Parts: sequence; structure tokens; C-alpha cells
Amino acid sequence: MATFGRMEFLDRDRSCGMANYVKHYLTQVLRLCVIAICSAIFGAGIGLVQGEIVARGPDRMYQVTFGEGAAMIGASVAFFLGPILLYALNRKMLFEQFCYIAVSTFLAGCLVGWFCSRAPNGPGWASMFLTPIAAIFFAVIFSREGRSSTAAKPRP
Repeated sequence: MATFGRMEFLDRDRSCGMANYVKHYLTQVLRLCVIAICSAIFGAGIGLVQGEIVARGPDRMYQVTFGEGAAMIGASVAFFLGPILLYALNRKMLFEQFCYIAVSTFLAGCLVGWFCSRAPNGPGWASMFLTPIAAIFFAVIFSREGRSSTAAKPRP
């Protein structure tokens, strides 16, 4: 260690190790923020479309208001659910798998909302509880599928 007066400075090897640790930590935090924001954007879109499908009111203003509320709920739920699913699946997810999960969740949420709202005064609002469950279900399915397909490929 090199000294300067009464202060001791770490040698170069230790300071580089600390810099790599900080860089790794900041990269993980940035990745978490990006996944949370992207998930919230997807959740808002899914919630808006699902709210437009479910709302069957006497006027357009009721439908738009319901859709906006559903978009906010979808964004709020997805903001937390996306990073939780990513880290629960050990951060091993390809962009293609993320797209499959998002599209499958969108289709499942819209179909469930449409089926639930078909009856007069039907429980279409209940689809907001089933859509996050569908997201978890599809995340588990596509993460297993990705692990088996990457394990089967020989590395050069």
C-alpha cells in the first residue's frame, strides 16, 4: 500500500476490483430499471386494450375512462411483476422469450376480458386478476422452453 501523510490508499489492483464491483452493481440496477419501465409500458397497453374490450357502457366517455383506469392498473402491476419474474427466473431470458410472454399475455388478457364481458353485467373486471396469472404462467413456460432449446445446441 502506498501512503500519503497519514492516509493510506489502496493499491491499483484492489481499486480496480472495487471499480468492477461498482460497475457490475450499476449495470444490474440499470437493467432492473429498464425491465420495470418496459414492463410498465407493456402493462399499460395491455390494460388499455383490455379495458376498452371489457367496458360496455351507454356512452364512449364511460368506455374511455374505464380504459384509462385499466391502463394505470396494468402499468402498476406490470412495473413490479416484470422485474420479479425476470429475477425469479434467474435472469436467463432472451428478448424473443420476452416478446412471446408479452404477446401471449396480451392475447390471453383480451380473450378472458372478452369472454367475461359477454354476459350482461358480466364480471369483465375479473380479467384484471387473471392477466397477471397468465403472465406468470407464460413466463414459466417460455423460460423452460428456452432452457431446453439452448441446452440442446452444441457449442462450437
